[in-house]
Amino acid sequence: MSCGSTTSSSEHQTFTIHARSPPRTWAIRVPSPFKWVFAVMRMEDRWQQRQSLLDLSDHLLRDIGITRDQAEHEANKPFWR
Repeated sequence: MSCGSTTSSSEHQTFTIHARSPPRTWAIRVPSPFKWVFAVMRMEDRWQQRQSLLDLSDHLLRDIGITRDQAEHEANKPFWR
């Protein structure tokens, strides 16, 4: 449309953009043979931390913000939790 034209036709064009999906990559998921080893290591570490919690003095327990009863409750939890 030029300046001063009285044409009533619309000069707007509609463009459709088609998004391309990313190329598919195929991956085979193989369970780690060491997954159970890491789980056992986590459980052992958790147990050791809870036992160390029992060794702390009342003063140190207050420093971390828990009571002796809370420390004993935590230490008596099963190692898998």
